[in-house]
Amino acid sequence: MLDIIYVILTLIPFLPLAVYLINAKKEKNLKRGIRQIAAFLVVGSLNIVLLSFFKMLYVYLVPLLFIFYIGIISSKST
Repeated sequence: MLDIIYVILTLIPFLPLAVYLINAKKEKNLKRGIRQIAAFLVVGSLNIVLLSFFKMLYVYLVPLLFIFYIGIISSKST
């Protein structure tokens, strides 16, 4: 029973990504949607890995990484 709960809790964060991908398909902009989802997953995974290595020292760098991520995404969309 606990495994089912873990699976459900693991899939919940991916629901907005799936909705975003469906919206991108409707607007005929599927490549951009896939690129943004991949970037989100890479940045999220990088955050988890770095947090496990550097603990609280890394927490102060997270806002800078998100600013960097937003800068990359906005520069490619123009």
